[in-house]
Amino acid sequence: MNTLKKFAAIFAVMAVAATAFTACGGESAPEPAPTEAATEAPTEAPTEAPTEAETEAETEAETEDAAVADAQALIAAVSNTVWAGMDADYTCYALGFGEDEIYFGADDNSELRGYWDISTDASHIFIYSDPELTDEIGGFDWSYDEDSNTMIINNTVAMAQTDADSIDAVMDELQKMGVAKSVAEGLNGTYWFGTDSSDSGLVLAMFDEKMVWASIDNEGNPTVETLYWGMDYDTLTLYNASYQPVLTMGWNAAEDLSWLSLDIEGETVQMTPTTEDDAAEFIGTAIAVGEVVNG
Repeated sequence: MNTLKKFAAIFAVMAVAATAFTACGGESAPEPAPTEAATEAPTEAPTEAPTEAETEAETEAETEDAAVADAQALIAAVSNTVWAGMDADYTCYALGFGEDEIYFGADDNSELRGYWDISTDASHIFIYSDPELTDEIGGFDWSYDEDSNTMIINNTVAMAQTDADSIDAVMDELQKMGVAKSVAEGLNGTYWFGTDSSDSGLVLAMFDEKMVWASIDNEGNPTVETLYWGMDYDTLTLYNASYQPVLTMGWNAAEDLSWLSLDIEGETVQMTPTTEDDAAEFIGTAIAVGEVVNG
């Protein structure tokens, strides 16, 4: 870190003193009148303006200080939390943060445990083998939005916070993700239809990491959005293109996926499988009946 420095100019003004002389054996000689230089009030020289280089250095130091403060705030926010998520290839991940230690596991039997730090711009997590943070053994790109409590790793995997608060629970959370993985793989390429208690219709068309969400309420107002989706063992979350969460729902499903239940904002919507043609017809109707919202 560059230390901010303040500069000041110090000036001294010399005054000319007049000396009175007394003649030997005579009257005192009159004191000479003060010179013009002596009567002038001392004036300060103008303060020298900082150079462009000095201003740039000070601004850069302030920016770096702010970035470090933000990074430290993020570290504090995620300490003693555990996260789980799944990528588009249905590889599951679990990530646990201690105050100093980190534990990262995947269901391909890979795991990494060590000590962690974050880059100044908060875009990357470094993993070290030693608490002095000298021996780097791994890392990944990372972002975290404290307002939405959303964590993204490697720019593609949306991670949801679990109820665990110890990094020792990482492998347990990873095992739980096995259920979500099985359901997510089964949902890929499927179409679903359901109605809520007010007879609003909802169709889901699910493709890899994207989902088409189409609904028409009982007053004929349509919504059609293409969103990213991810799930853990108890929630299904829809994200926009920036991976900001749009809607988080509880889910349950039959083992053979003969039904899918979604808890949406306090209401349970029972979904049943439908065909691609019927889903396309419903989506087309939603588009035809009015203005739509495209995700």
